[in-house]
Amino acid sequence: MATQVEAVAAAGLVGGSATTLHSHAGGGLGYAINVQALTSSPADGATVYFGMLPKAPITTANVSKVYIQKAGTIKIAEIYCYSGTAGTNESWSLYIRKNNTTDTLISTRAVSANERVFSNTGLSIAMSVGDYFEIKGIQPTWATNPLTTIYGGYVYIE
Repeated sequence: MATQVEAVAAAGLVGGSATTLHSHAGGGLGYAINVQALTSSPADGATVYFGMLPKAPITTANVSKVYIQKAGTIKIAEIYCYSGTAGTNESWSLYIRKNNTTDTLISTRAVSANERVFSNTGLSIAMSVGDYFEIKGIQPTWATNPLTTIYGGYVYIE
């Protein structure tokens, strides 16, 4: 156990309440950054952004920034989305947007369900100290819009 504690201290990650450390078979000691967005009702054709602050998604990019304090590679993103009213099954996509320039698809879901999980375990997005990301959502034009939608999840960096 002392080895992990020493690694955490050396990485400068002690004291971060929004960061969870994980040791995976992938080789290194990684960490997860939680992301969330409070309740909203998605609008047709809107592009929205959220990060780690407890607020509704917004349509302005480059505001909901999640800064990187330890360099690494984003390997996994998992975003759980729950809507009180499911809405119809048009294709809905979430992305990781790096430094307000580059979008990498997490996944696209085309289901009519209250619960949608946007997950990607095959990511490889290099992040340096000072880089930032946001979660970007591109909403379709629904026949029936989902209502009272909330997001929660994490981005894993190794």
